[in-house]
Amino acid sequence: MSTSNVPARALLRLPSSEFQDALVGGVRAPVDIPLLESQHRGIVEGLAWCGLRTTVLAPLAGAPDACFVEDRAVVLGERAVITRSAVPTRAPEAESVREALGAWCEIVPMDRGHVDGGDVLRIGDALWVGRSERTDDEGAAFLAEVAADQGLRLVRIDVEGLHLKCVCSAPAPGVLLFAEGYGLEAHVPSGVRAIAVPNEEAYAANAVGANGRVLVAAGYPVTARRLADAGLEVRKLDNSEFAKRDGSLTCLSVLV
Repeated sequence: MSTSNVPARALLRLPSSEFQDALVGGVRAPVDIPLLESQHRGIVEGLAWCGLRTTVLAPLAGAPDACFVEDRAVVLGERAVITRSAVPTRAPEAESVREALGAWCEIVPMDRGHVDGGDVLRIGDALWVGRSERTDDEGAAFLAEVAADQGLRLVRIDVEGLHLKCVCSAPAPGVLLFAEGYGLEAHVPSGVRAIAVPNEEAYAANAVGANGRVLVAAGYPVTARRLADAGLEVRKLDNSEFAKRDGSLTCLSVLV
């Protein structure tokens, strides 16, 4: 178990054949399921390359978005908050995530509000929480109480789009990767190394990593170069099929 913000494990879930029916905010392009499965294997292998021990849950029938496990938990030190979804069809995802994380963490169930883990980013001494259609002020207030026990201060950020982490991530301790044009510069804690990427590469601002290694979406050369220039070892991954349902790299795992 990780006792800080340095992860040792990654929890994932296999996508199901129902992924075609996953939520999407834009055009519902057809998903190539065999390619999707291959891309997921690449992500599992990539997280292992980052030095993380991976646990992969079986697909969850009747829950096409369930492979996006990040949304159903926020891990803060030795505690894992099991989040409440604002989308009724995603509520069944929580129980199996709770069971899996219970082997490594103290479980904290939410009793009010709504949060998606895609709206929550721990960076330095701050816990950024995005205000979005999926995360409300009541849910943020619940997280603030848990975060206070970890010595973290809550910073609420209004979100343009689906989730906060659509345009930022923390691919290494004390490192913020963010897309320009969203005003995130104003919230960067002292002591954090901020790496900006062009707005046209905003999708790649969502990266995941550990132990000096980072997984980044393929096709975004400026982002990959800036991560490498920061001393991080980069592996590029094709994430095209998950992107068709608004998925990014961090969406597919919970780091513990």
